[in-house]
Amino acid sequence: MTNIRFADLSDSNPILQVMKIYYIDRLKKFINDIKTINLTASSMKKYAIELKWGIIFVIVSLIWVYFEKIMGWHGKNIASHAIYTNFFAIVAILIYVLALLDKRKNYYGGTMTWMDGFITGLIISMVVTVLSPLSQYITHQWISPEYFPNIIRHSVESGQLSQEEAESHFNLGSYILQSAIFGLVAGSITSVLVALFIKKKPVPDRT
Repeated sequence: MTNIRFADLSDSNPILQVMKIYYIDRLKKFINDIKTINLTASSMKKYAIELKWGIIFVIVSLIWVYFEKIMGWHGKNIASHAIYTNFFAIVAILIYVLALLDKRKNYYGGTMTWMDGFITGLIISMVVTVLSPLSQYITHQWISPEYFPNIIRHSVESGQLSQEEAESHFNLGSYILQSAIFGLVAGSITSVLVALFIKKKPVPDRT
């Protein structure tokens, strides 16, 4: 693994300066659109792909929750839940790959810089974060209402947590906060990595 020196990331680095200026400019434009609620046709088209894939991500995550339930990971096999729930990461990465490919093909005309890919992934993560309270409510009120009682009982019986600690950790309010924070952080990291592979330079004109 290559070691990166902090000196290389100083503000005097011209490459970093350009990246910072470009990133801040793009992010400001997106935030400005949100603040002004710019719902013009051009603005909606600009972020339509990110919105679509953010919604797809939430729907797929709910399907995964139902899959966990029918596998018994919210009930009799709840001890295995902490292990098997991590496999959703594979699904999440695949969704980001498909989303960035969609953006590259249908918005950028077949080319995409790393920064464009990262911004696309970041916006998708923001959409998922905004929708996370709703998805958590659907999960724990409709799909798997037995999850919290079962995981609390398992945590106490296995000696991992006290009854009070388990109840304060495993509840809807706590999970809404955790999912929002984790979704934004994990989504940002995924965007950084996926954008590295999805970026594509324009083909040089040799005519």
